[in-house]
Amino acid sequence: MDVGFVSGIVPGRARTPRRRALCVAQAATEESATAPTAAAKRALLLALESASLGRATMQKPEQQQSIEEYIRKVEALNPTAEPLASPDLSGKWRLVYTDSEEILRTNAPMPWMQPTDDIFQVIDASAGTVRNEETLELPLFSWKLQNKVRATFETDPPRRVNVKFRQFEVGPLKFKAPETARGFLDITYLDDEMRISRGNKSSVFVLTKESK
Repeated sequence: MDVGFVSGIVPGRARTPRRRALCVAQAATEESATAPTAAAKRALLLALESASLGRATMQKPEQQQSIEEYIRKVEALNPTAEPLASPDLSGKWRLVYTDSEEILRTNAPMPWMQPTDDIFQVIDASAGTVRNEETLELPLFSWKLQNKVRATFETDPPRRVNVKFRQFEVGPLKFKAPETARGFLDITYLDDEMRISRGNKSSVFVLTKESK
């Protein structure tokens, strides 16, 4: 951290040794407060490097449980008590891990029916909208098919969002979602880099922010 941004320097006013010491102490306090969280997130992301979004752990309960423990350590350090009111919620998020077979479609009859690693979620909290995006790589000429799911959500503070799916898009084709296409997510961790959510089907989702 650049101590100059913390010190409140006034142009033309020299810092005394005492003020300089106070600035250093303040910076050290802020860094020590965030250090456990940063370390826990790094450990989690390191554990996920070989998980292939979760595909590689579906049939490995011990590894899946190990990742769950890393996730819970991060959740315990959640800095955002009211994630639904946080500006960090909106933006484009990349999925880096889930234990949801429905999302990864690990039981699909053909490999190309499983999405690639590029799975995104775009949230506009002010409008109450969310868009999920995925890519399929078709074997014919290596074509790529873009799929989207559009939904709206209502907040149930402090951390639950109730989701109503509105439209499915498979390439250029669009279908209205059935009335029963609903669910909820509890946001258990949120900062400006990472979001963790747990769904109504007991699945967990770890995402990192791509852009605001």
